[in-house]
Amino acid sequence: MSHNEKLTIQIPKQYFRVALVAVVATVVLLAAIATLVGPRIASATDDKRTCHATGTFTAGVVPDIATQTVGDLIIRTRVSANTYTGGFEGRTITLRATTTDTTAKMVYDSGLTTAIGSLCGSPQGKLTGIFTFTQDQTACPCPPGIQTLEGIFIVQDGSGQGGFEGVCGGGTFKAATGQPATYDWTLHFGKSCRSNDG
Repeated sequence: MSHNEKLTIQIPKQYFRVALVAVVATVVLLAAIATLVGPRIASATDDKRTCHATGTFTAGVVPDIATQTVGDLIIRTRVSANTYTGGFEGRTITLRATTTDTTAKMVYDSGLTTAIGSLCGSPQGKLTGIFTFTQDQTACPCPPGIQTLEGIFIVQDGSGQGGFEGVCGGGTFKAATGQPATYDWTLHFGKSCRSNDG
């Protein structure tokens, strides 16, 4: 063959057909793998669940630790131990600062809470949270008047241990004279919480 001649190689057409079929089969196989495995990978790496806990509770207050009067305000330091049934089965122990405005007949309360028990059927766990509530006593003496209480509870993000590991969220609670005290919490576990990011 001279220097200026070109080398030409002819490939039979059946080989092109075989190659084309192999490429199409590979694409279909990869698509099938992505369809079957993809959601499983996503669910494993984006682990999260929600517990909507509702129910009732009974409150128990031990004698005041300290009491101080400032003008028309009575300020008390106290501890309460509440028992919960429903979505949260357990108890809360709370160190509280209670301020009673004797002129306005309002009570302002806040505190640090430790909750121990089970959430939505979880294993036994513990978490820490803060709460605050306002109690309206303008209709008192109660009874016969009705006093109302409304408050919020917020879980300290990252405080959960045991069955409450990775928990965050919170909710509300309320009570009134002659009526059951109730709570309504929405709690999240896993990637829904900031402390579990990354």
